[in-house]
Amino acid sequence: MPAVVVSVNDSTKNLASAASGLAAACLRRSYAQGDNALFQSTDVVGAFEWLRRPSPMTPHATPWVQWVSTNVIMASFDDPSEEPFVPSWFAIALACALFTACCDATSKRIMQENDEWITGATVLFVAGVLLTPLIVSLGLRPFTWELAELLIALLPLEVLGYYLFLSALRLAPLSLVTPLLAFTPVLTVLTAQFLLGEVVSDLSRVGIGLVGVGAYILYIDPADRSLFGPLRALFANAGARRMLLAAAVWALTSTLGKPGTQLYGAIQFGFLVLVCLTACFGVMSLIRMRRGATAASLTRKTAPLFLIAGLFMAAAEVTHFLSLSMAPVACMIAVKRISLVFGVLLGRIVFGEEHVGYRFAGSSLMVAGLFFLYQ
Repeated sequence: MPAVVVSVNDSTKNLASAASGLAAACLRRSYAQGDNALFQSTDVVGAFEWLRRPSPMTPHATPWVQWVSTNVIMASFDDPSEEPFVPSWFAIALACALFTACCDATSKRIMQENDEWITGATVLFVAGVLLTPLIVSLGLRPFTWELAELLIALLPLEVLGYYLFLSALRLAPLSLVTPLLAFTPVLTVLTAQFLLGEVVSDLSRVGIGLVGVGAYILYIDPADRSLFGPLRALFANAGARRMLLAAAVWALTSTLGKPGTQLYGAIQFGFLVLVCLTACFGVMSLIRMRRGATAASLTRKTAPLFLIAGLFMAAAEVTHFLSLSMAPVACMIAVKRISLVFGVLLGRIVFGEEHVGYRFAGSSLMVAGLFFLYQ
């Protein structure tokens, strides 16, 4: 295990450094106003207590996990001597955004040598192993037919959405496709309006408009100044088309996942979905390798990347379902989509992507639209 960690290349070091720095800065900022209300939840308290305990399954990762717990989470408190409090749903969703962006960047790097199915299966498996001690400590709840029916409806959509997402990352620059996930909450609101008859407020309309304008700016090409150039670039890009489809699929799964957190518990349900996704992607990977359609590349360079991506995904899974259980679906997804701005920054830092100025402006405008959307 130590040899694997030492072999991390410069791009991976930049990724980890950027992730930890952004996490610490943003979490400290979120607590600057003293939002110290304690949320009474066994799942939440258990998660943060578990982070601070050594794990026999990951002895070499323990110092890193404890550093994150101490310097990112605990540094958010104004007085370290005070009794620790549990972060609010907003801070947890913001942390989820940071972990998600870092996992996306690492997954894209892995897919330079592996396909979507192998990448997804391995990263999901690593995340599942890392989450197992937490799940064991929290305990599993009884499996019901109602939960089984929910999984039957949810799992095919989750598999489709995750495959489209990974495929988009592989085909296009990170800073160009991750911001398109801002359309997930937009589609959630529009679906609720047309199917449920919910009224969209004026501020929500402004938010939807800002997301659209931000997407337009995102695809501005300095070499093509025509009015419809960004629209042509958007729909001509195979990665962009797949990311838009993934956003539409996840607009459905974000709503379907809410009852699961209530039936089975936030972290436990997230782990259950992760295990099911791992099985599906693993089976597809084996079928494709047996047919000669693909081959796994597990080298000294890619092995630590799988581990890092799994760490980020495990953290993102926990924070996703925790915040989802504490806040309305649309609000939680809106905050989580701040990850698209961090995705643009990591695209530049890790992969040296160009035209980041336009993309940062567009993604920032889209994030602003998301907050208007849910005022």
